Amino acid sequence: MFTRAKTSVSHELVVRRHNSRTAAATAGLKAVYTHIMNKTQPFNSICHTDEHGYLVPVPPVSFMNGRYRFIEKIGRGSLAVIVRVQDMFYRRPRFLALKIMRSQFNALGEQEAATIHGLNARDPDGFAHIVRLYDAFYFNEHFCFALELASSTLCAEVALANNVEALHRGQQDDQRLDLVRSVAAQLLTAVVFMHSNGVVHADIKPENIL
Repeated sequence: MFTRAKTSVSHELVVRRHNSRTAAATAGLKAVYTHIMNKTQPFNSICHTDEHGYLVPVPPVSFMNGRYRFIEKIGRGSLAVIVRVQDMFYRRPRFLALKIMRSQFNALGEQEAATIHGLNARDPDGFAHIVRLYDAFYFNEHFCFALELASSTLCAEVALANNVEALHRGQQDDQRLDLVRSVAAQLLTAVVFMHSNGVVHADIKPENIL
């Protein structure tokens, strides 16, 4: 009887010590996790849809899909607005490009995301140079999908190269030729891969090459 009581007390002490160490190692994480996972938090009333169907994100914006923190708007096209977000599910900073469709073009966004997902599945290592898709969801009645964040577009890179050339004329020709060759090879690889999978890109232009 006493032996059982002693064993019970010892076990209780071990459990208490374990819980203490666990609490110390995860101090504050529970509160952060609860905040991130709280998908029922109300949307910010400032974040609205304009008369053209674009989502207008004005900080502070509620976590999108319970995990994406709005950073800044980085672009806008005829079908969607692109924003830079931070994925809060990762310990180290992880930034993505979030494409938020105009409300009247949600179906096109779903089709695009499904196409990219299918291409990514056929090219898991990224050899075909197709942008990577990480998530898709609805936010404020807008279809959104998270893509890898590129540093810039080909159009911006060419403009930068032209500015550099203006400062050092004649010294950048070889570098620019190497850039053109590299981009052309990657673009052709991507187009051939898409065609081999029954996909046709209907809007290839420098602004859409990352």
